[in-house]
Amino acid sequence: MDGNIYPEIKDQVYIIILPDKMIHTTIPYYQIPECRQRIAIRLINGFSYLKHSDIIFCQKNDNNTAKVYLAGDTCLEAACPIEFIESCLPALHFYSISPAYLINIEHVMGWVREEKSYLLMHEGITIPLPSNIRKDLMTRLMDIDKRIC
Repeated sequence: MDGNIYPEIKDQVYIIILPDKMIHTTIPYYQIPECRQRIAIRLINGFSYLKHSDIIFCQKNDNNTAKVYLAGDTCLEAACPIEFIESCLPALHFYSISPAYLINIEHVMGWVREEKSYLLMHEGITIPLPSNIRKDLMTRLMDIDKRIC
């Protein structure tokens, strides 16, 4: 006996269809970040369960904490590094524009090109845009638009 209490589903394969790919896996859908609609974020004083769509962006505070900015002018201080938050969110909708910023592509309203370029997010938030990722980010934004139209 191999310790599996349900031997009849030992080799079960799940087929999960996402907007940009199809996944064949033995892992149930709720254990795959792209399929979960919410994330549990550990805060300084507890936990918060957030919908992916409510997160506008995350900003690194120091090595062990990050700020999570939400729709509705709310900011939470996570008691975990931004890299951990990124690993829990679906890569289809979230993009790391620098080690300090992780953005939700769905909340990008525009790109302003001045002396220093920046992204214009929902609720009037601006985020500095490094020049080395502009082309890749614009490609990602165009891909999102193609799926929506």
